[in-house]
Amino acid sequence: MRLIVAGVLSASSLFVSVTQAAQVNDCAALQSEVETLRLKVRQLEAAASATPATAATPSLPGVASKPPATQTVVVEEPYSRTGCSKGLFQGIEPAKWQDPDLWLDLEKGQSPAAVEALLGVEHYDERGGGNVVWHYGRCGATSVARVLFTAGKLADWRPPSR
Repeated sequence: MRLIVAGVLSASSLFVSVTQAAQVNDCAALQSEVETLRLKVRQLEAAASATPATAATPSLPGVASKPPATQTVVVEEPYSRTGCSKGLFQGIEPAKWQDPDLWLDLEKGQSPAAVEALLGVEHYDERGGGNVVWHYGRCGATSVARVLFTAGKLADWRPPSR
């Protein structure tokens, strides 16, 4: 019986030492891989900082480069100039599109830029079937006024009610 116990103990200690050796080898391999990855990250960071933020994209002959994007931030109370909360925010100037008289100046065939210049940029765009609909004063599924563009030109509109 002692011989069996001694054999089992020596086999288990052999297994533990083999397992520990494998773990040490795995740890060394993992450490080596981590160091290699760190070196690659440093190289990529150095290359990224050396390149300008706007990477040069190959352009076609005769095509002008695109200007950098600009961002305009307008700070207003939510729903202050839409059709959702009429009269909720007192003292806020109404949006241009809310003036029914401005809608009288619309003409079929106008460009989207001309319509925006007249009514303002506060619209919700909906595209489909080659048409674009601008909803002014949209609140849920309904809107106070609409503009329809077909093939990039003003085709129809529904002004706000008086």
